[in-house]
Amino acid sequence: MPIALNYPGVYIEEIPSGVHPITGVATSIAAFAGWAPQGPVIEAVLVESWSDFKNQFGGLSSGNYLGYAVNQFFSNRGKKAYIVRLVATSADTPSAASYAETASGVVSTLTLFASSPGLWGNNLKITVTPSTLDATRFSVLVQLVSGGKTTTLENFVNLSVSPTDPQYVVSVIDSDSSYITFIDPTITPPPTPTPPTLPGATASGNLGTSTHCVPS
Repeated sequence: MPIALNYPGVYIEEIPSGVHPITGVATSIAAFAGWAPQGPVIEAVLVESWSDFKNQFGGLSSGNYLGYAVNQFFSNRGKKAYIVRLVATSADTPSAASYAETASGVVSTLTLFASSPGLWGNNLKITVTPSTLDATRFSVLVQLVSGGKTTTLENFVNLSVSPTDPQYVVSVIDSDSSYITFIDPTITPPPTPTPPTLPGATASGNLGTSTHCVPS
């Protein structure tokens, strides 16, 4: 409403400008990019605690600063961090042996790959066990063998080799496992995995050799 100018003097009229004050942003959210022993690549992954980072990216790694930076961030009350894991490629290190590859192997009738590149995949032990109750079913046990210690990571039971079964092994592993997959990372775009044949006996083995994910 205009001010009534009844007598000489100085008048002040405030007119809305539509400019809003700058809102403060949270300082407990950060983004990090660097080398890590394991974990997803090519994408930013949200972690909300140090234990979450360790589970996905392997924790502290000698010679790599990413884990130490993230550890200090959460120690100083950081709440959320977006992690971009870097890996070397043949373009970075032409001496082929020094770039990251993904561990893979055939255990029983299953051709499996580690879920991300790096040496960590060599420590994955897979055990395939036919069911004693149903000859058409079997289980897949995923363990980590490191430093003489074996840790169970995942166990998928009541699996089938039939693509129409809700427990089809390829679908279950690719959607639910954090450590292994049927998807071949060396082929782009990856083909649809061929249905495996039914495992005939208990078998176990480590995934094959992979190279280091940090340039030498």
